[in-house]
Amino acid sequence: MTTTKLKTFWISLLFVGSGCAALIYEVVWFQLLRLTIGSSSLSVGITVATFMGGMCIGSWGFHRYIKDKRHPLQLFLALESGIALCAILNLFVIPGIAGLYFDVAGYGAGGIAVRGIVAAIFLLPPTIMMGATLPAVARWVSGSPTGAVSLGFFYSANIFGAVLGTLVAGFVLLRLFDTRVATGVGVFLNLLVSGTAWYLSRRDTSYRPTKQIAAAVGNTKFYWVVALSGFAALAAQIIWTRQLALFFGGTVYSFSIILATFLVGLGVGSVVCTRLLDSGKWAAEQLLLLCQIGLVPAIWWASFTGAHLIHLIDPLGANIMDYEDTPSWALKSISDLIRAFCILFPATFLWGATFPAALASTAEKDRQPDRYFGGLYAANTAGAVLGALLVTIVVIPTLGTAFANNLAMQVSLAAVVLLCVTARDAVGEKKWLLIAPLFFVAIVPVQPNDQIQLLGRLQYNWHDVQTEQIEEGMNSTVGISSGVFRGGVNYQIHEIGKVVASSLHKHMRIQRHLGHMHALFHPEPKSVLIIGFGAGVTAGTFTLYDSIERIVIVEIEPRVPMLSGRYLARENYDVLEDPRTELIIDDGRHFLATSDERFDIITTDPIHPYIKGAASLYTSEFYELVLDRLNPGGIATQWIPFYETDEAAVKSQVASFVASFPRTSVWNSQPQGVGYDVTLMGHTAPLAVTPFELETKFHRQRIVESYAEVGLSSIDQVIELYSGHDGDISWWLEGAQINRDHNLRLEYLAGTALDGKNATEILTNMNSRTSRQALEQSIQELFGL
Repeated sequence: MTTTKLKTFWISLLFVGSGCAALIYEVVWFQLLRLTIGSSSLSVGITVATFMGGMCIGSWGFHRYIKDKRHPLQLFLALESGIALCAILNLFVIPGIAGLYFDVAGYGAGGIAVRGIVAAIFLLPPTIMMGATLPAVARWVSGSPTGAVSLGFFYSANIFGAVLGTLVAGFVLLRLFDTRVATGVGVFLNLLVSGTAWYLSRRDTSYRPTKQIAAAVGNTKFYWVVALSGFAALAAQIIWTRQLALFFGGTVYSFSIILATFLVGLGVGSVVCTRLLDSGKWAAEQLLLLCQIGLVPAIWWASFTGAHLIHLIDPLGANIMDYEDTPSWALKSISDLIRAFCILFPATFLWGATFPAALASTAEKDRQPDRYFGGLYAANTAGAVLGALLVTIVVIPTLGTAFANNLAMQVSLAAVVLLCVTARDAVGEKKWLLIAPLFFVAIVPVQPNDQIQLLGRLQYNWHDVQTEQIEEGMNSTVGISSGVFRGGVNYQIHEIGKVVASSLHKHMRIQRHLGHMHALFHPEPKSVLIIGFGAGVTAGTFTLYDSIERIVIVEIEPRVPMLSGRYLARENYDVLEDPRTELIIDDGRHFLATSDERFDIITTDPIHPYIKGAASLYTSEFYELVLDRLNPGGIATQWIPFYETDEAAVKSQVASFVASFPRTSVWNSQPQGVGYDVTLMGHTAPLAVTPFELETKFHRQRIVESYAEVGLSSIDQVIELYSGHDGDISWWLEGAQINRDHNLRLEYLAGTALDGKNATEILTNMNSRTSRQALEQSIQELFGL
C-alpha cells in the first residue's frame, strides 16, 4: 500500500468514528430539545435547520477564518475535542435551562424566535465544528483531482460512520440505556479519533502549509448543482419518511431504518463514484451529469413504489395478512429494511455520487482543497436546509406529497438543464434530447395510496371501508373513513396510518367515560384541559356540565379537529362551537410547560406510545408537570392502551403515572373484567364526592342520555368499571421500567410490540390478585368512606 493510500485509509477511519459520534449526538440532542421546545413540526423544523445550518457555516467559514498553520490533523483534533465538550455540556445544560425557556416562551405558534434562539445556543457551536472537520483535513491533500478523490473517500467514510451511529443509537444505546450513556459513547469516539489524529500528526513529517490563494472560486455551476441536489435530497427524505412511516408503523425503529437506508445509499454512491474517478476512465463532469439525469426517474420510482408497490416487496413474508399471525419485531425490522432499500437506494445512490463528482469537477491543482470542498459542502447543506423547511412547512400542508415529489424531480431536472446548457462538448449540443423525456417524467404526479395513508401496515385487515377525506398536515396525515357497522354508518379518524378514534360503540364508551368520570367525581369542576382531540368525544362530554366555564383543547395537528368537527359533530356535541371552548394548536407538553394556567381537570389522550415522539407524554416528569398544573382537589386522567403492545410496555406506562400521583385509581373500558384499555385517574386525596352526590349528578337528563348511548344506564354500571387502585397492583408493577425524560424507555419498549394482541391476558394478569372483597374495600377507600 502506497503512502498516499495508507494515509487515506487512516483518515477514512477517523471520519467513520467522527460520523458515528455526530449521528449519536444528533439523535440525543433532538430528543433533549424536543422535551424543551416541543415536538411540533415547527419546533422540529427549527431544530433541523439549526443543526444543518451550523454544519453549513462551519464548512463555509473554515478556510475564510481559520488561517492556522498547524498540521491539519491537529486542527481536526481540536474540533473533535470541542464537539465532545459541547456534547457533555448539552447533556446537562439543555434540561437545566428548560425552566428559563418556559418562563419567556409562549405556546402555540408564538415564541418562534425564542425556540430558534434556544436551538442556536446549543446546536450551533458543535455543528459549526462538525462542518469544519472535513475542510480542516482537506488541507492535508493536494488541490488536484487526485486530492479530490481522497476527499471523496473521506466524505464516504463520514457517511458510513453516520449509518453506524444511526443504528447504534436507535437499536442499542437508547433502547437499552439512555441519553447519558449514548452521549458517553459519542464522547469516547471523539476522544478516540482525537488521540489517533494527534498520533498521526506527530508521525507525519511531510506536511508543509501551502500558500493561501484568495482568488479561486471555481466554476459556480457546480455549486448550484450540489445546492439543487441537497434541496431535492432532503425534500425527498422528508416526503419518503412520511410515506414509509405509515406502512412501517411510525416507531423510533422505523425512523432509524429509513435514515440508515438513506445514508447507506449516499455512502455507496459516494464510494462507487470516487473509485470510478480514481480509475481515470470517467470524466468528473460526465459522471455528474449522468447522476442528475438518473435522479429524475429514480425519484419517480421511489415515489411510486413507496405509495403503491410497497406491500409487494415482502421477501421474508412479514406482511400482516392475518391479524392473528403477525411477524416478530426482528423479522418485521429486517423486512422493512429490505423494503426501504429497494425503494430508496437508486435515488440515494445517485445523490451520494453527486458530491464526489462535483468535487472532482471543481478541483484545480493550484487551489486550496479546503476552499472548494468547504464551498461545495456549504452549498449542498444550504440547499438541504431550504428543501427541508420549504417542503415541511409550506409544500406538504398546502399542496400535498404528490406536488412535493414532483418538486424534487423538477429541481433535479433543473440541475440537468444547468449542466447541459453550460456543457461545451457533444452533450451540450444534444441537450434537448436528454431534457425532453425527463421533463415529462418530472411532471407526472404520483398520487398517494389512500389505503396506506389511512391504515398503514394494517390495510389488509380492513374491508368495506370508504374513504371520506384525507388531509396532509404539517405534522401528520389525517383521514376520515366510514363503514356500516350494526346497521349504522360509523366514522373512523386516522392519523399516522392507524385509527385513533371513531364513532364505533367500543370506542365511544371509553371516550365518553373518559370525560364523564372527571365531571362526576369532581365536586364542582370549572376548568378543563384536554390534551389530544381525537374524535372530540371526550372534550364534548364536558359541554353537558353547567358548572364548567372553560374548556381548553390542545392538539398538535390542526387537521384532526377540522375533520372531527366536520364528521363527528353529533358524537362530540359540536364542542368546537361551544363558547366555552378554546382550541390551541401546539404540543400538549409544551403548552403545559409554557402556560401558568391551572385546571380542575386535566385529561391526556395522546396517540399510542409506540409512535415516535408520543412517549414524552407518558413520562414521570410529564405527569409531575400535570400534577403541578392542577388546582387543589383536581383530577387528572391518562388513557392506557392494552392492545398493539405487550405487558412490559403497559407496566412502564402505569408505573410512570403511579410514581407521580399520591393516589391512582384504575378504570376499565368494559365491564365484567374484559376490555382492551384502561384509564388511570390521579388525585391527591380521596374523592370529595359522596355516592349520593354521584347518583344525583348521574341522573341529570343529559348525562343519563349520554351514558345510555354507550350502554351504561346506571351509576352502578359505571362503578363496575372500577378495577382497583395503585395499592392493589403494586405487586404487578414490581420491576417495571419507569419512563423518564432522559431515557424515554417506553418509546423503545412499545416500538418492539406494536403488533401485540395480548390485551385480555395483560388485564387478567393485572387484576389476578384483586378479589371481589378487596375491590369493594378499595371502592370505599376511593370515596374516603
